[in-house]
Amino acid sequence: MPTPLPGPRAHQRGTRALLTALFGAPPAVLDPLWAQPLPEEAPPGQAGFKYDLYLTEGERPGWGIAYNARWADPAAERAALAAALGPTYDWARAERFVAHLGGAQTLALGFSAGPPRVKLYRQEEPWGAGLTDGPGLAALGAALDLPLPAWVAELGPIGVVTLELRADGTCALKAYLGAPSPHTLADRAPELLPAMAQCTEAGAWFYLTLRFDPQGVRTALNKIYNPQEDDPAAAWADVARLFAAAGANLDRLRQRCPPGLELRPTATAVEAGGRQVDVYVAAFQRPVAPALVDDPQIHAILTAWCAEHTDFVPRPIEAEGAARVVAAGGPRGDLRLRLRAQSPVEVLADIGLPALAASLAAALTPALAALPAGDKADHARRVELFTVDGCSLACAFCCESTRIAQKRLLPTATVQARLREAAAQGVGVVQFMGGEASLHPDFVDHLRTAKGLGLSTYTITNLLRWEDRAFAEAVAPQLDEVMVSVHAASAQTGALITGRSSWWSRFCVAHQNAVSTLQGRVRASTVLTVHTLPELDAIADLVAALRPQAWIFGSPVPVAAARADALELGLSLTQWRALRPRLEALSTRMAAQGCRLVFFCVPPCVLGPMLADDTHDELIDGQDLSDGAAASDEMTFFWSQADFLSERRPVTLARRRGLACQSCQRRDRCGGYFAAYLDRHGEGELEPFEP
Repeated sequence: MPTPLPGPRAHQRGTRALLTALFGAPPAVLDPLWAQPLPEEAPPGQAGFKYDLYLTEGERPGWGIAYNARWADPAAERAALAAALGPTYDWARAERFVAHLGGAQTLALGFSAGPPRVKLYRQEEPWGAGLTDGPGLAALGAALDLPLPAWVAELGPIGVVTLELRADGTCALKAYLGAPSPHTLADRAPELLPAMAQCTEAGAWFYLTLRFDPQGVRTALNKIYNPQEDDPAAAWADVARLFAAAGANLDRLRQRCPPGLELRPTATAVEAGGRQVDVYVAAFQRPVAPALVDDPQIHAILTAWCAEHTDFVPRPIEAEGAARVVAAGGPRGDLRLRLRAQSPVEVLADIGLPALAASLAAALTPALAALPAGDKADHARRVELFTVDGCSLACAFCCESTRIAQKRLLPTATVQARLREAAAQGVGVVQFMGGEASLHPDFVDHLRTAKGLGLSTYTITNLLRWEDRAFAEAVAPQLDEVMVSVHAASAQTGALITGRSSWWSRFCVAHQNAVSTLQGRVRASTVLTVHTLPELDAIADLVAALRPQAWIFGSPVPVAAARADALELGLSLTQWRALRPRLEALSTRMAAQGCRLVFFCVPPCVLGPMLADDTHDELIDGQDLSDGAAASDEMTFFWSQADFLSERRPVTLARRRGLACQSCQRRDRCGGYFAAYLDRHGEGELEPFEP
């Protein structure tokens, strides 16, 4: 039997924590959801959940969040969403939908390729009660000026009706026909029955969904769960069978779910002939009390602080693990560089509570400053393992071309030994590096070995190995994070940048395979050059299709090993500054699908107030870099926050500040710009940051 659901406030915390873990910082369009404080306990007779977060896997991967009208004014929620998304959606038709059906509505936002889709639901209570029927649906279509097929009037009871709004002003209408068994509904969608038949029927309710839009009618089969009464283990077994039958991967949810979250399935769906599958979940995160930590002063501070903020402490402070404090970086460093991964400060910041994170940081800073340095390697969370000195491209700006020209492979026996060593030292993530690590003939086996040792896996890739569909499918379940390089969007520019005339044709195939196998695990990177700047919008379309969590921009690093002169190839600071409006618009676009832009070594005075906090310097605490580091079987340890953006790498940036930087309020948080650039062009383009 299931344990009782935690209260609405725990549900709000859990939803945001899961959303952040899966997709990065929640899109700004969802901010109104977190502004409303929910009650600690649900009123008698009401369910304890407001949000459903859903994942879509298969032909059109994506995700979304639905939120019902509990503890809120539905009209106010619609108005807030309309203000956040803008006027291109047909909000007037949405209000006609609400007026025609009456009752409380459920809102949903769906994110896949392109701008989010808005959905308004009206559903029956309880199952089988009926909301309308065929003639009623036909009347609704007429009221909304949405033509429906004549046979709609012959439909029987309809349990749910949904209006979908798109950013281009078009709309679609969906109707859900309910039954206690999918077999009852299979006459309209027989191709979906084999997948949905994997689900148990006892005590369940199913819907056949008919979606009407200008392209025709699409069908889906849904199973509805009762998270208050269903056994969670049995429900998840149901979901796993459904995903397996559809050939989809449930690992994205399983592997990225933060510890301490309680997830209950609320619905599943299959469509596209059984090749597309959805799972809806309600997430809960209970407040917890701190456990002991090694240092008594730190323990006392944490205990007192947590007692004052019991509603917001999201997970236990572990005695020998996450909260062990180390002094790595000194008192000026980011607090998260001196706490182990999963520290309370980091978690608070990750779930969007920066004010509380700052409060705890202020409380801990005096005690942290007095701690001895300790052994950084013992507290590493991520390691780099260079397995290939070689690459399939010859990028003009590559700063490691001398090393990768050696075309060496790290022996698999050595790789396995290093992975066992990392696991024994408590490392969480191993980063397979090159050159192009995927060129190693045993790359997939390396990933499997790491996963078998309990390590999470990450790599940086030019994606060309994904041209092989079998390779893409073999890698997909073994790879937790991947940085994909996208530096051009045409054959001509691609040849200039990569040194390979075949790059574009190969990349297009690889990109399609990556879209269907890697979504939700991707970070993208783009080196902006004078050649790629005209293709920025086209590059953005390629990146958006991958559903990345972050998109990193940078300039070519001026090093002697590069094939081209980085200072001629890269943008000037004046060009970066002129690009600001386009970058701000791009940031807004990508944020709507859960992706954050990050700018590598681009000064905040160039980026402006909107983007200044997204610089790489804001996310790390110093770098100690030297040119020409050789690949070896040694591991480079990372001991900062649990994100690749905190890496310390053996590549020199050779930056310096100019005279104008002396009076800049961000002087201590900005490394200036490349010294070689300032030597050639002078310091006149640097100026104090203006908020």
